[in-house]
Amino acid sequence: MIEYLVKISQAIGFDPDMIQGGGGNTSVKNNEGKMWIKASGSLLKELDHSNGFVEVDASIIKNNLFTIGDKEESYNSLLEKSVLVTQVKNKRRPSMETGFHALLGDYIIHSHSVYTNIVNCAKEGQNYLSKLEKILNKKIIWIPYTTPGYPLSILIGREIEKCSPNVPTILFLQNHGLIVSGDTHEEVILLHKTINEVLKKELAVATYPTASITTNRYHSFDSSSYILTNIKKYLNSDISLLEKEILFPDQIVFFKDKISWYDSSINSPNKVLFTQALDEIYYSTTTKEAQTIQETLIAYFYILEHIHKLGWTPNYLASTESNAISNLESEKFRKKIIK
Repeated sequence: MIEYLVKISQAIGFDPDMIQGGGGNTSVKNNEGKMWIKASGSLLKELDHSNGFVEVDASIIKNNLFTIGDKEESYNSLLEKSVLVTQVKNKRRPSMETGFHALLGDYIIHSHSVYTNIVNCAKEGQNYLSKLEKILNKKIIWIPYTTPGYPLSILIGREIEKCSPNVPTILFLQNHGLIVSGDTHEEVILLHKTINEVLKKELAVATYPTASITTNRYHSFDSSSYILTNIKKYLNSDISLLEKEILFPDQIVFFKDKISWYDSSINSPNKVLFTQALDEIYYSTTTKEAQTIQETLIAYFYILEHIHKLGWTPNYLASTESNAISNLESEKFRKKIIK
């Protein structure tokens, strides 16, 4: 079964338009209810036959998810109890999204595809899905935004109950991402690819931009014209809006209270520093985390750019959600792992 987890993980893990940094997750189950799922904070592209995943008993989660109350500690405790003994010593946690993985099909891909998030992050997105359903000839379940982790798993669980006895195969998560679920690894890989290829054609998107980071012994930096041009174009050069106009959760995780103007005379505690001329970005962190931040910045502006090109309206998250995400213990843990 692990070989199938590796296949579905690597099918999307190397593409920054599908996965930014340690985002997204994958899982596979066997007939006995054992589930292999990506470990929290690990990179899908690095997942192999011995690293980057955790083995859990999915039945423990399914049987207790709706009875543990709504506290994050109770949910994390449930996930911890589900981890099989052979995995305890490696100190890795199952993804915070393990709850909904336990409830859906045997093979699952959850990505942060920028093409689905153009739809998910626009006020017009839910209405657009009726057109997409006709093209795909498949039912799509729209999941209204809620905080990742336990709240999202519960909400998806309620939607699964409505669909019973069928198990949903395509879920669009508002301001979050895409889930595809199926009976084989070939099925979910093909379904995920098809949805994104259709969206790229129907939304007439531009080629996805790439950027490189240069590193010296003091810091990492880049002069990505794509990011810097769009800060001027869509944020009117106001970098503080990156912490206020939130399109998806990872923007909060990696940008909130971490952005400032670059000043060579001070040792800034912030991690993302912009020169006053907006011609360079300095990342005061590890190269690995800098890469994740850069990928998240590019995804943000790509989504925002195409929402505007379509004549749609960005659907920003409420300011209260920023605190909700920032206070999640599981997100704090994930940030430690990604460094």
